Amino acid sequence: MANTHPANLGDVLKHLMLCEALAAGPQVYIESHAGAYSYDLADVADPGPGGIWDFARMAAADPVLADSAYARLASPRAGAPETPGTYLGSVALADELLAPGASITAAETNRSTADALNDALARSGRPIQVMGQPFEGQDVVARTAGPGTLALIDPFDVHETSALGTSSIDAFCSAAQQGAATYLWYPLIEPEQGTPWVQEVLVPAGIQPLQLEIRYPEKAAGLWGCGLIAIGIPPKAYLRSVDLWSSLRQGLVATGAEYEFSTMG
Repeated sequence: MANTHPANLGDVLKHLMLCEALAAGPQVYIESHAGAYSYDLADVADPGPGGIWDFARMAAADPVLADSAYARLASPRAGAPETPGTYLGSVALADELLAPGASITAAETNRSTADALNDALARSGRPIQVMGQPFEGQDVVARTAGPGTLALIDPFDVHETSALGTSSIDAFCSAAQQGAATYLWYPLIEPEQGTPWVQEVLVPAGIQPLQLEIRYPEKAAGLWGCGLIAIGIPPKAYLRSVDLWSSLRQGLVATGAEYEFSTMG
């Protein structure tokens, strides 16, 4: 289903990092939970603290954030609270950043959203495949990711399984072990929610991820925080991600809100 809280801090973290890997030039982009191509910010919930409008202000004061592929694409389109613009979903960001011959495979189980996404992508003229029911995103990623692929897995629940028994964690491990550059974005639904599965599941499997996590001072967009785990990212994009993470943290701290940050890898 399409994102009901687009452009919030969770999207900012996810898309800020994702765009650097997209700009590195993968031949194939795969997404497990695609959502809409773009969102009219006048018609959706306020992005909230740390969302795209706050990010645009942070980027205006920080050259590292301003130079990001995400800032160049997202900030000018987003407008401002008094003049809301549009927000590009991750598939749209991929469409903007990938080379013309690179392909996109997007899984989206909501039929109307999948049809609209397919129509939007068809206009770009690139090789595309939008997969709806009976295909589920975790299975699409696990079965098709490989060398030269960039995969994004961004579920509402990392432990929820497909009809075939594939969880988003399983899909992440499978894609990473098959040589794909792989991102797993995850939500924190409860204020004290732990993430022991990162160490218990991923590290023993031989995967040493970069994990970035933000816990919010209060609930926003239905979440108490979010995290992003990345593996197999091209070196330049990896280094850029580390710099962007540092700048994002500084910008969020400067707002006066007491976010909690953690980094592994």
